[in-house]
Amino acid sequence: MEFIPESSFGKQSFSWTYCMVFSLGTEDSVCEENNESDKKDSEEQQSEQKPELNRLFLEKVMSTLASLQEAGLCYTCYKSIQEDEIYCLIGISEQRCKVEAERSGYELMLNVDLALDFGLKLNCRLASVTLDDNDSNCTKDHWENIYLKYEKSDHDQESIYCRYDDDENYPNSLFTSSDRLKLIVSVVEADVVVGGAGLQIGHDLLNENHPINAFFPLHQDSVKKELESEWNPFLNWCSNPYNRIRDYFGEYFALYFVFLWAYQKWLILLAVVGIPFTILQFQVGFHNNVPGMWILSVVVSIWACLFIKHWKRTEAKYRSRWGQTHFLLTEQPRPEFNGEYKSSVVTGQLMSEFSTFERLKRMVFSQTIIITTIACVVGVVIGMFVIRHKQRGDEYAQYYLGIVNGIQIQVLNYFYGRLAVRLNQYENHRTDSEYENALIAKSFIFKFVNSFNTLFYIAFVKQHIDGCDDNDCQSELRIQLAMVFGTQIILGNLSEMLTPYLTTKWKTRQETKNIGSKSANELVADMTAPERQFLLEEVSSTFDDFDEMIIQFGYVTLFFVAFPLVSIFAIANNCIEVLLDSRKFLRLCRRPEPRGVYSIGTWYAILQILAVIAVVTNVAVVTFTSGQLRDFSGFHGENVNQNGYSPNTNVWIFVVSEHFLLLFKFCIQYFISDEPESVKNHRARQEYLLQVLVNRVDTTGKEIEIVLEEQLEAGSVDSTKEKTTTNESYEEKLDTLAVGYETTERHWC
Repeated sequence: MEFIPESSFGKQSFSWTYCMVFSLGTEDSVCEENNESDKKDSEEQQSEQKPELNRLFLEKVMSTLASLQEAGLCYTCYKSIQEDEIYCLIGISEQRCKVEAERSGYELMLNVDLALDFGLKLNCRLASVTLDDNDSNCTKDHWENIYLKYEKSDHDQESIYCRYDDDENYPNSLFTSSDRLKLIVSVVEADVVVGGAGLQIGHDLLNENHPINAFFPLHQDSVKKELESEWNPFLNWCSNPYNRIRDYFGEYFALYFVFLWAYQKWLILLAVVGIPFTILQFQVGFHNNVPGMWILSVVVSIWACLFIKHWKRTEAKYRSRWGQTHFLLTEQPRPEFNGEYKSSVVTGQLMSEFSTFERLKRMVFSQTIIITTIACVVGVVIGMFVIRHKQRGDEYAQYYLGIVNGIQIQVLNYFYGRLAVRLNQYENHRTDSEYENALIAKSFIFKFVNSFNTLFYIAFVKQHIDGCDDNDCQSELRIQLAMVFGTQIILGNLSEMLTPYLTTKWKTRQETKNIGSKSANELVADMTAPERQFLLEEVSSTFDDFDEMIIQFGYVTLFFVAFPLVSIFAIANNCIEVLLDSRKFLRLCRRPEPRGVYSIGTWYAILQILAVIAVVTNVAVVTFTSGQLRDFSGFHGENVNQNGYSPNTNVWIFVVSEHFLLLFKFCIQYFISDEPESVKNHRARQEYLLQVLVNRVDTTGKEIEIVLEEQLEAGSVDSTKEKTTTNESYEEKLDTLAVGYETTERHWC
């Protein structure tokens, strides 16, 4: 790669793809005394502690490097331009990738033609009928995107997988660059007992007494430029490079962009329905209600239901296309997870487990904190409406209070987000999926209350307590929704654009201060690519991005009947969002760790909850707040009041309408499958080929070797080709890894 002089390392059979950054220990690492009278003693203490600190840090660095070497990884190190950090570049050979892939059960995609030939040798019925020209039901397309676990010990089987040439140092490789990054992380985090390095990177990064500062994959400039040219929502509106995003960033990040585009397409459908009502709303005036708005309550309820079902099926399609069907079965524990090793009651194998009582105790503590913060938010909102009541005569009060409310929501969401992360870490979740799902639940509870409580108050409570201007709460709801959502869009995009930029500027200033007479820009220009990438902001998940989209989904659906223009706002925001996200991931942030994913997890359950609430709120607005549904039905009941209808009329109309729409939603949920039939067949076909091509068991349950022996005796199989197997131990495989590369020069020694 361009930042490493080729002469420094000689000819290598691998690329430097990962980077570890270690601190050597500085005066800043030593506790300083604030008392001016003790300043001299403090300086003497620092001068004594600094060599000791440097020695301890260096010992930990050497221990980490030894672990990497024992695990069969390649590395080289050099000092930073400031000479206060060690940069360790990590690579992995093709041979080591194969060993780790076999150990971890890593799945690779089949080469269709080679897999068909191999299947014929094993007397696979599916392979036979696929190549039969007279059978049109089974085609080669059915063998596309089939992923099977890799077994290095079987040389015949190794030939059935796809080969890649995305890196000149890995010609005709079984692994993509994303695969190699995943396997490096797997080796680094795997226990020493199974040949891994046994490093707890996540835990060490949080430990101030450990020298490691960062662990991240390196950008590939050539691939990044190609992806950036394709990834533009304005120039390539109908073409989204999901597969390219997946190959570079991994399935976890790619699935977010698949969701964003699916959501955007459905928003356009909703906007088409809402635009005519929006035009009418401008014609009659912002403070007047448009006749027939009750239709929108039906439309948005059905729209939300159909969109969620469509997403579930789209998600299943990409899960099978990207080989993530077995992801939950192969997901590894988080390095930060602290548990005790106990024998599994299912398999008898040692597994790290966490005490149920301790987990319950920590969850109770977390929930107590969350409930307290929600109570504080409610108090803030009550205070805002007290101020609004005192300024009742000010016609612009509802506008600027809406803006203030939008700012308040953003600020409280930010601080609560940091608190939620700390609480989630305290709860000690076992896997990344469990950790993120728990964080999603914490975030949603608070942010739902924080984001929507003022809207619920105006829509359903205010007219009974405080009253609305001109007795028109729907108009005030419309203005509040427009002000709050508009403010959130502006602040959210500014934050997303400026935060990584300012973070990089600040880190650059910190890294380059007090270094010679050169300017910061000159020093950055002299840095190697890993050093420059270390200055970029870290991005480790799509949590914040999904969080923003789910809250937006709430703004669009919960009160769509009051302000249909909200869908146009959302479409415009999402176009900007895709552009900002593409620039953020490619220019302003480090390359994130590629990770697999099964689904969007708890976000789907939250979408379901919001869809149900949307049915209730939209029907309630056109029933209780505006009364349009009552007027349309013509049902006023008996014993009418001075307003011309019975007090129970609205209740009955609401109950009947809401139950009808919920019944429709649950019918859609029940009668339409979460997986298309093609995906079900693909999954079943993949399991069948796993048994036949990997486990060597045919449909009758016999091992393939037994079947071949029976056919050999009958004379129907060529006996000249013998299956190659090996009983080479795992330790022997690891011993062979040192062959093929030389020990690299350690420039920092």
